[in-house]
Amino acid sequence: MLRNWANHSSCSVTFINHQLTLLRMSARKGGSRAGTRRLFRKHPRSRGKISITKYFMPYAVGDRAVLLAEPAVQRSLYHQRFHGRAGVIVAKRGNCYELQIVDGGKQKIIVVHPVHMKKLGQQTMKTAREQATAKRAAASAKPASAEAPMSGSGPQVKPMQAKPQVKVPEMKKPEVRKV
Repeated sequence: MLRNWANHSSCSVTFINHQLTLLRMSARKGGSRAGTRRLFRKHPRSRGKISITKYFMPYAVGDRAVLLAEPAVQRSLYHQRFHGRAGVIVAKRGNCYELQIVDGGKQKIIVVHPVHMKKLGQQTMKTAREQATAKRAAASAKPASAEAPMSGSGPQVKPMQAKPQVKVPEMKKPEVRKV
């Protein structure tokens, strides 16, 4: 196996079989679902049969959806790094849909089965910035009150209005008899 061992003082090893000199690292073990025991797990109360409505949920181009895996169905399942991401439906491909998401500043298209998606409603789509601008617009659209705002810092308090005086009839005092 070794040759020229005695002649070299540097103790280098030379192999007869030259293919053994190229050492390669071992291949990574595990598939695309490695390390997803808790990520792709169902809550105990939601276990059981898959909802047919969710399985055949129709989506239109332009709808927004979130990636939420259905662990009972492995076909057309996305990679674990995209779990919980929201995106826009771009097109339909067979029984699946193309969902466009942003990952690390790049636009990516993922082909996903509808059972692994959840629709986002109109209220969910609003970002905090859109909500703040809507709030400001609603505040500026309110009619100004007839009273001038009070000066100074702190909360604005409206002055109390005088209540109308109601006249109460006087009652007669009972007569006291001395016996």
